[in-house]
Amino acid sequence: MKKTFLFAAALSALCASGAAKWKNLDDKAHIFGEKIDESDLLGKAVLVYYWDTSDEASVKYLPEVEKVWSSFKTKKFRVVGTYIGARDDAKVKSLLEKNKVTFPVYYKFSLDPDPKVGFAKTPYFNVVNHRGVSVYGGGGVKDGTEHIVDSI
Repeated sequence: MKKTFLFAAALSALCASGAAKWKNLDDKAHIFGEKIDESDLLGKAVLVYYWDTSDEASVKYLPEVEKVWSSFKTKKFRVVGTYIGARDDAKVKSLLEKNKVTFPVYYKFSLDPDPKVGFAKTPYFNVVNHRGVSVYGGGGVKDGTEHIVDSI
């Protein structure tokens, strides 16, 4: 618990200083959707959705995450999918198209340092507020959406 608090405090200080960076946000990591860069995320609440094709629960949530994206995309908000499974772009793209996903998906995209303290499996949602501070990490769309609303 103490390590988690110290890590969160260090991350918060790093983000507040403006030094926080997103990792794996480049052409090499891009799998699907619009290509974005760090400037597209600055000053916005960001929902990072960690998922894997081998996990039925995380695939099941893709349409739900798309609904959240559709509901809030006119606000200062972004959704970025982070695919964490074995890299198979054709399989991932096919699944995203089948689920009518429009948000961008990158391979192993995250905030650097990654705030996934206690992260064990997919699906996993991380909400980062407009200041670049992680405000939610967990497995629920409902809880994640509440934190998005608070962050926007």
